[in-house]
Amino acid sequence: MPMGMLNASASAQMLSDIAFHALLNKCAVVYIDDLFTYSPDQSQYVHDLAKVFACIRKAGLILNPKKCKFNASFIEFLGFVINKKGIHTEPTKIKKVKGFPLPQHTRGLHSFIGLTNYYKRFVHSYAKISQPIYDMLKGNPKKITWTPEAINAFETLKPAMFLEQKEDDGRNAVILYDSRALSPYKKNYGISKLECLAVVWAIKKLPPYLLSKPFTIITDHSSLRGLLNSPRPEGILARWITILSEYSFEIKYRPGKENTNADFLSRLGY
Repeated sequence: MPMGMLNASASAQMLSDIAFHALLNKCAVVYIDDLFTYSPDQSQYVHDLAKVFACIRKAGLILNPKKCKFNASFIEFLGFVINKKGIHTEPTKIKKVKGFPLPQHTRGLHSFIGLTNYYKRFVHSYAKISQPIYDMLKGNPKKITWTPEAINAFETLKPAMFLEQKEDDGRNAVILYDSRALSPYKKNYGISKLECLAVVWAIKKLPPYLLSKPFTIITDHSSLRGLLNSPRPEGILARWITILSEYSFEIKYRPGKENTNADFLSRLGY
């Protein structure tokens, strides 16, 4: 593809999606010009690799042998390390963050926030923890005045980013933590609308995992099911219902006293 071509990345991604369509999220993942093949065992890996090579030949694509790696126990991808145990942060990034000094200028602080924001999926209650730092940046100040709360947030974020998931022991386990702060406008939403917003926001962040299979939403808000089944929805609720119509899910009610883990997190506040 010619260098500097408009929408080159999008065109390359479209070509890859078409070429490997039958294998995507089954035994292959493609990101622009990066191709990864994964399998549960060595025997299946050989079969999957043959399918990948067949797609490559059919599309008329060419591999660069110097950039190919086979039978790898892990890969580094978009700043993450992926192996059979899951997704982990890249070791070099860990070292950089652990040694990150307290920034004295807004540029350095923005750099730190940018890095932690990228890895926030690994940080339980990221929005809650980082809020004091974001508060310092309001109004685009030229000079940073560190508050005790912001210093505590800074020191908390560094080690919190690198907690890894334990192996499956048969119990329910957290796969992903995520969080966000509400805009002033959305803080005026009623409780039912906020519950619905949380569902839509969470589902939209995980479409590759949720579009292809049914899943369950557990909530302690009994009115949520009725809200989503409104016979004549209007405004933003109608748009939310349209978004959710692409997914197959059921909503289960669990009283707050039986939903203590999620109930506690939802009451931390921002």
